[in-house]
Amino acid sequence: SIQNLINVHFRTNEALSKLLIGNSTTNPTSPKSLNERNGENHQAMLHFIYNSKLVGVFVCHDGNHGEWVLQIPFFPPFQTMDDFTEEKVRGMIWAGLGIHPTNDNIASTINSNDEYRFDILSLRPWTMSSLVAQKYVNDSNTVVLAGDAAHAFPPAGGFGMNTGLQDAHNLAWRLTLLLKNEASGSSLINAKSILGKYERDRKPIASQNAALSVRNYQRTLRIARACYLDAQHPQLLIKLLDSPPINFLPLHSRREMFQKLVQVAMMPLRSLEACSTASKSLHANYIESNVRAILESGGSLPLVFPSSEIGFAYDEEKNNWNPNAAMDTAGYVPRVKVGHRLPHVVVEVFDASKDQNVCLTERDVASMKVHSEKGFSDCISLADISSQLRQKLSVVDPIFNLLPVFSENIDDRTNTAKLIKSIADEFEMNTVVTPVFPKRPRSKFEGVVLVDKNQKLYTLAKREALPGTADNSNDLIAIIMVRPDGHVASVSWIHEAYANDNNSYNYFDQIRGAIKDGLAHSIGHETI
Repeated sequence: SIQNLINVHFRTNEALSKLLIGNSTTNPTSPKSLNERNGENHQAMLHFIYNSKLVGVFVCHDGNHGEWVLQIPFFPPFQTMDDFTEEKVRGMIWAGLGIHPTNDNIASTINSNDEYRFDILSLRPWTMSSLVAQKYVNDSNTVVLAGDAAHAFPPAGGFGMNTGLQDAHNLAWRLTLLLKNEASGSSLINAKSILGKYERDRKPIASQNAALSVRNYQRTLRIARACYLDAQHPQLLIKLLDSPPINFLPLHSRREMFQKLVQVAMMPLRSLEACSTASKSLHANYIESNVRAILESGGSLPLVFPSSEIGFAYDEEKNNWNPNAAMDTAGYVPRVKVGHRLPHVVVEVFDASKDQNVCLTERDVASMKVHSEKGFSDCISLADISSQLRQKLSVVDPIFNLLPVFSENIDDRTNTAKLIKSIADEFEMNTVVTPVFPKRPRSKFEGVVLVDKNQKLYTLAKREALPGTADNSNDLIAIIMVRPDGHVASVSWIHEAYANDNNSYNYFDQIRGAIKDGLAHSIGHETI
């Protein structure tokens, strides 16, 4: 438990919605014409309020339709829901919005003739927590946790829903393979193994995101401290009121003491309510200076975390990874490394068996927006390659992709790709071999070929400096296995000399080893 709060869901009328949108912008210096051209209003999502009548956060869910939530700190047992009646909360909302509907009496309820109105839709307490389940799968492998059932974070950074979606993305293909395996009577896939791998993948990521969310919550308190409000002070006061000899007093007496002391603590915020800078006190000017320094230095709550949102990886060797807080907003670096998402690289889809490009739907073309001299080219992104190829090949079941990636220096690409495909066919898993060539093949290949003209994937793979690439030559074939969820399962390298020697056991063993390593990383070592 981190903080108890009162959650107030309310909806404004059209006039108030327009007023709030007009007064709320994340970048007031943006040219209006640019905003209009992009169809954006740049409305801020979070509004932290500090005044003598309200300390809370307004969360804008949908400004155009007036959907808002107000979160107010709540301190039971010295506060109860009686302290947050609809009338009192309505006054707090007006105080937070800075609008006095009737002669500065912010506690009154405005009538239907007033221009600005809102309806309170719900009012309930809740507890902000940072929790991750000890186990994601029960011992009999019949119950699996995902989303909010597996973890709860402070709502600072949007990691609750994102982590839940990642859970589902990791789990869905596992359940599909497992259920189809059981339906067919096969013993190829072990439930304990494949579901246990889900837990080993997702639990460390949830723990990392929980820690990041707590750090984000701590960031939101910087402005409060700049206003001389400390989140620890109410907790210290509660501890004092619960300790002897004060705890011998009746609870209602201690509640009154708590309320009065909180009011006293918020009184200095009245100095911020002066209309002009000239009439503000030295105390108010000092607070404003503190707040401005935090905002100008980028010390407020960031909302984009590329390294965690896109760059997260399933690496069991780094389950205890605890990054420096300064790295929370680090940029995403694409990597062809086990556990990471296969990077976004645009490639051409070519059906080598028919010597033609694979036909794309209008939706594919619209989503990629990749132009060529003759219009739209038949291209896809390697990000989430398994899902995209399933659609192209009309395959229903989840597929593992084996990508032999060839450099410009290797001549006999098609025959080598055929050999790799024949080895992959030895395994009973649904594995699709999709060679990645630097140009279209001259001879036919039974299946789809991806053309990476700029060899970006090959370059990214070499950049990782994996074993076997130290000579910096381009006479190497990268064997990249990709899981159904788009994460890299294994990366191996084969020298051209082995590839051209069809009788080389070393060559065949390396291919089999790459597939075995990939399957082990995907569905667990117990299955392989």
